[in-house]
Amino acid sequence: MQAPIKQTDRFIFLEEGDAVEIRRDGIAIHTADGAPVQRIQRKSELSADAVERGEYHHYMRKEIFEQPRLAARSRC
Repeated sequence: MQAPIKQTDRFIFLEEGDAVEIRRDGIAIHTADGAPVQRIQRKSELSADAVERGEYHHYMRKEIFEQPRLAARSRC
């Protein structure tokens, strides 16, 4: 499975009950009762490297082994 970040850097947070129709020319979002609704489109700040498994067979192993480096970077 490819990371979606390679395809686009835009995303939308959906609300509980939202339904999305994906079309060639865009998307349509409807609430649970069928009313059309607009949701804010956001831009991701993640890079493809951040979401790829790299040399690790599982994402969990990647996260475990990246923790020391990421913890050191996050200190003030």
